[in-house]
Amino acid sequence: MFKPSSPFLSLLLAAALSAGAAPSAHAVEVKASGVMEILFESAHNIASANRFQDYDDNGSHQKHFSAVQKLKLSLDFVLSESLSARYTAQAGAFTWGGPTSPSYSIGAGNASEASGGALGSRAANIVTKEAYLDWMIPGTDARVRMGQQFLMLPGFAFPNPVLGNWGTGVAVSAPATDSLRLNAFWLRAYSDFRRGTVDNAAPGNDNLDLVSLAANYRIDGFQATPWLMAGRLGDAVTNFNQPYNSIYVKNGLLPVTGYEQFGRAADGHVVSLGLAPSDSTLWFGGLSLELTRFAPLRLALDAYYSASINAHRSTERSGWFVGGSAEYETPWGVPAFKAWYASGDNGDLTDGSERALGVRGGFTPGAPVLFNSFAYGLSETSNRGEAAGTWGASLQWNAASFVPRVFHSLRATYVQGTNNPNMARYAVNSGPALYMTRRDHAVELDLDTTISIYANLAAMLELSYVFQDFDGEVWRNLPGTTGAGASFSDAWRAGLTFTYTF
Repeated sequence: MFKPSSPFLSLLLAAALSAGAAPSAHAVEVKASGVMEILFESAHNIASANRFQDYDDNGSHQKHFSAVQKLKLSLDFVLSESLSARYTAQAGAFTWGGPTSPSYSIGAGNASEASGGALGSRAANIVTKEAYLDWMIPGTDARVRMGQQFLMLPGFAFPNPVLGNWGTGVAVSAPATDSLRLNAFWLRAYSDFRRGTVDNAAPGNDNLDLVSLAANYRIDGFQATPWLMAGRLGDAVTNFNQPYNSIYVKNGLLPVTGYEQFGRAADGHVVSLGLAPSDSTLWFGGLSLELTRFAPLRLALDAYYSASINAHRSTERSGWFVGGSAEYETPWGVPAFKAWYASGDNGDLTDGSERALGVRGGFTPGAPVLFNSFAYGLSETSNRGEAAGTWGASLQWNAASFVPRVFHSLRATYVQGTNNPNMARYAVNSGPALYMTRRDHAVELDLDTTISIYANLAAMLELSYVFQDFDGEVWRNLPGTTGAGASFSDAWRAGLTFTYTF
């Protein structure tokens, strides 16, 4: 017999069961919606910290089969068109059968309780994905959203490489004219003092705050969205000190060396820069364009410039990104061509970094193994949601259908780094999958087949293979290489996902 793990969960389930019933005495209507996903997957050389490296072939996530699931349940509490609230809980994602002691659960009590999936566990792994209030300013058409919500900067050719994830803040959207809409938000991305990392000496320097303004101008067959974002990163943000890969805040906003680490000497030891941490001022400016006047042809362009400024020239960063796409809709599918270029490091540590900045981006050109964001899906991925330090091109044929209710997508994507190869010795915690140099290349082939079983139930078969050409001599200082040069192998994955949307 199923027993809810907490009184709060009991209330959540009760509210879900009452959805669709008659409105209450306060005329609040409760609407339930959600997504249930179950994935069966086999993958190789993708998700380990040592992606593509041969020496760790038997390591975590290098060769494995797994079954994974998650349930996302949303409840909308609607009083009127002008006032509502939403709560979204997510159970999972967790792997069938465990693992019972994943690294992220160490020190967090019974790991099998936290991760779920293992025999006898109660899967106490329900998290809050969304919790926000929606309301309209009286007498206007301006809508305000306050709380934990999904925030993404504009992007018409690609999902935005800078920001596309859940965060807490306030977003405002209002029409200025029939053709112009203004959108703004304030995002409190991190506040470590309030999250338990208490530093009474500097409680005001542990925040990452971002503000953004975008203006969407739309006429028949064309739209343009210029946007700006600025922020301040305190020197005491603990997430800022993670010497890992580009999805972490530090390596999205500072040079790959950060403040503390200069890289590895010949003997493999970390060399300290000896620089005192400093607050950083962040700014971004971008433009997204879309042309549909010549339908069925669709053209789109995204571009942005970004910079971080702090007390040390060697730890500042600035860079740019430009990307475009062309699609043509036919009765047999949608052929598409996508390409992008993002600036990379020049090899001189004393003048900072030349890579485009990112916070928690959602960039993916259609190559889900090399580029994806943990904001989406269950599949194994390199978890790279930004394009910094790469260029590439992708040929695609999407939404091809030859049998009713069966759709195919075929994609071939070439990726090369734009970072100076000399910088590889300082990026030893990232590796070529997350920090590609000009000597590193990869081609990813993807074939997706989606079968609509019912109106609300679909099965998707995803097949991916990555042909890598990473330079082992460039990456000779990676962990496990002992300076003799790194050895890499191709990566692949095959996954079957069942998705029930209600």
